[in-house]
Amino acid sequence: MTEVQVLFLVLAVVYFLQCIGWAPLESEVLRIGWRYRTNLAHGLHMRFGQYKLFFLNPFSPLAGSTVCEFFPSVRTSKDGSHDNPNSSKIDDAPDTRTIRLSAVEKQQVHSEGKEVRSAGHVLFTAHSEAFASFLAGVLDRVRKSSVRDRDRAFEREFEKMFDAKKVALRLEEYQAHSVFLRAACVLLFVFLFMMAPVLVRLRGLERIWPVLLAYLVWSLAWIGWSFLRAHRALYPEQKEGRWQQVMVLALSPFSAIRANDVLLRDLFCDFHPLAVGQVLLSNEEFRGQAERILRHSLFRAGRDDTSSDAVMRRVLQAFLTKIEMPPKELLRPLQRESENCQTYCPLCLAQFFLAEGECPDCGDVPLKKFPPEAKSL
Repeated sequence: MTEVQVLFLVLAVVYFLQCIGWAPLESEVLRIGWRYRTNLAHGLHMRFGQYKLFFLNPFSPLAGSTVCEFFPSVRTSKDGSHDNPNSSKIDDAPDTRTIRLSAVEKQQVHSEGKEVRSAGHVLFTAHSEAFASFLAGVLDRVRKSSVRDRDRAFEREFEKMFDAKKVALRLEEYQAHSVFLRAACVLLFVFLFMMAPVLVRLRGLERIWPVLLAYLVWSLAWIGWSFLRAHRALYPEQKEGRWQQVMVLALSPFSAIRANDVLLRDLFCDFHPLAVGQVLLSNEEFRGQAERILRHSLFRAGRDDTSSDAVMRRVLQAFLTKIEMPPKELLRPLQRESENCQTYCPLCLAQFFLAEGECPDCGDVPLKKFPPEAKSL
């Protein structure tokens, strides 16, 4: 193996590392292909602290992913305190993602980078600046309502998050503004991993390197300009860090190839994952997503009726009923795997011989007994 071949091999390995994505544990990751065919990124998740890692298709620079983080639980604190739930070392429990909003909050809720702040206190740390900005906007509008009317204020905000028509419009907006960037990413990918090796093989690196360098510089400049143009159109309020991202793309060819991933990542952060799934996923996969999220909402997340999770459950069930997918149909009775199975976990659907207890995999989720009429497989 020649030195040039070793060089291209190292470049390929570095590029493959660029195709590893991450997302918060409490989020849905949707892989979007170059033809906008979408599927849920499950099965290849690897947990890393409070995040999960997933892989993107390295052979298509247009195959990206969008991360839809679930809205955190919000509780009204009567004593006016601002406890930061993110400071506690809790790994996986979703009901600890809690924001405490003062009942007499007078200071504006705003975002600084990835932090949602009020009166100098950090209320929440999001996975991205875009989601932090969205979350701060929702909390600030809710803050202006009285404590008695906050449930209704949350309901209005949550109903916006389930608007599938706006999800479709958002996708069309992305398609219109990302044309040049998508083309530039594909051309750079073809140049680095197809054209450049062939030209070096035929003409030699000593003769061809000025041409390769000139094309590389021109391609990086094109991607940087296209990204800046699209980012300004899709994220007009997110000005902090925009030029830093452009500089990263201009200095790293591998980041430039995957520049489309940056645009896609927070494209639907203003919406609930189910609304995004209804537009992007197939009917079968969307149904599975709806059942899983509904079970999580009913049997694990935020079972305290004093938090905003109770409002989210009502809006979620109303959304499913509206699209002719009623909760009772999704929570269909299970078939016993054996006549000896007496209970099952309503969250993960594992079956047990125990007469009562809690699911060992899901934590504090109580087991449910099979109805007498439940049949075995």
